[in-house]
Amino acid sequence: MTEIEIAWDKWIKRHALIFGFHTDRDMQMLLEWNLLFARAGFTPEELQEATEWLALNAHPRFPADHLALLSQRVRVRRGERDQVQEMLRRRDECRRKREAVQQQSECTISLSEVITQLVAQGKGGVSCPK
Repeated sequence: MTEIEIAWDKWIKRHALIFGFHTDRDMQMLLEWNLLFARAGFTPEELQEATEWLALNAHPRFPADHLALLSQRVRVRRGERDQVQEMLRRRDECRRKREAVQQQSECTISLSEVITQLVAQGKGGVSCPK
């Protein structure tokens, strides 16, 4: 088995154990769900988290409820992750802008200090080349 197959198998076994799926038919159902989730681009790790969340929060009554709730949970978590990444991107952008403004301010202060010193020394005449 490949590493990804092992990860999917681990999720199937854990979900089956937590929710009491133990018949051959139950296991076949979980294998089919596995194929659907994989085609949808979900990862075993996302499904592991979704299984834990379901067990602690959702309490599905019927097997078909699991499929919808697991999918929903993965999408919600992805949305949350995307929001956090966007907030971090904005924070980093603000930091870069703040640093640029600070550098510009430091340069302006330095230029002002130079001009002030030149004027104080009587060398205030500034000529610009044409």
